Amino acid sequence: MRWKDLLKETKVFKDLSSEEINLVEKLAKERTYKAGTKVLKEGEPPIEFFICIEGELAIQIDVPGRGAITTRTISDKSIFGWSALANSPRYGASVVTNKDSKVLVFSGTELKKMFEKYPRMGYLVMRNLIDVVSSRLQDVRFGLASCIIDYRKS
Repeated sequence: MRWKDLLKETKVFKDLSSEEINLVEKLAKERTYKAGTKVLKEGEPPIEFFICIEGELAIQIDVPGRGAITTRTISDKSIFGWSALANSPRYGASVVTNKDSKVLVFSGTELKKMFEKYPRMGYLVMRNLIDVVSSRLQDVRFGLASCIIDYRKS
């Protein structure tokens, strides 16, 4: 199946030219997960980067004394596993499917090699990735503030 239109509509790839989208598309692999599947585990080495094609996934962080807390629910055209592009030593969150889900999977290593070969592409993707990460960090901040408030009430 061709994924060009989906890639163009994904926040991190939206500014790429058609030729650049074609290069990214060649690296994509489709994968399906049943509801309740842990796709990524917080703390594991980041190997893959994902785009949700369809379904629903929960991004969760482990909070000591509280367990897993969902910081964001994502669906179509949303990304996850961005740590694989950012040279992070581990995934900063777990991702669990709330519903049966279909995703595009990319090797973080392959994408980073492509970005080194095509610096313009790498710059645009990483610039757009910063916007996504910033939004996700804001979600975590609000979630943690809520935990503190709940803790102080008890």
